[in-house]
Amino acid sequence: MIPSAYLLLEAPPNVVCLQRAPRNEERPRDATDTRRTPAHSRNILCASCLHQVTTRDQRTERGGSFMHHVTNPLGVHFHIGCFVGAPGCRLDGQATPEWSWFPGYSWSLALCGSCGIQLGWHYSGADTFYGLILSRLVNAPT
Repeated sequence: MIPSAYLLLEAPPNVVCLQRAPRNEERPRDATDTRRTPAHSRNILCASCLHQVTTRDQRTERGGSFMHHVTNPLGVHFHIGCFVGAPGCRLDGQATPEWSWFPGYSWSLALCGSCGIQLGWHYSGADTFYGLILSRLVNAPT
């Protein structure tokens, strides 16, 4: 078991990286944090520029899960979360069904509306949703 004083950092598969966590209990929470937080801190931000991207109440499930581990055709792994809406994103490119991780859905890039970093993908099909890269998001501080 990993002591609670350490943060688990994203790393390639089968590699665990630990970093001593700040002692301050106010450290930022990533977008997968399920601890109860006040309504005003439920905003989810771009980790790069802190632009508001979405909120926790926009989380949704696809294929029975909010979180998915996916790999693109180049072998790059992503840990994504599904959101009904992400008004802080802007879409880029023509939607395509090629290499979609969600059968029946086409995807286009979802970029931060402020700094332009890729935050994930927008999916369209029977309905629409976002698959956002969780390591590129943080919860707003309380």
